[in-house]
Amino acid sequence: MEEALTVLKVRVVRAGQSLQAYVRYLLEGEAAMLTAEEAAEQACSIAVSSSAGAVAPMATATTHQKATPKPAAWSAGPRLS
Repeated sequence: MEEALTVLKVRVVRAGQSLQAYVRYLLEGEAAMLTAEEAAEQACSIAVSSSAGAVAPMATATTHQKATPKPAAWSAGPRLS
């Protein structure tokens, strides 16, 4: 646990963010992604709609898959020696 906290602290310092802001960003990204179960349910729903002759709107198919983009400073990750 201590090692994970140290890694996060290094990342937030490099990003110029607070630990709270960084963890919130991580949680928002996690919440924006579908679980395997949610993805399967959505795929079934789209398949049912497609087989009935209806086409699911693209916005519906991708709404839950959008994640908050990472600030450039966070994409590199920590460079621990």
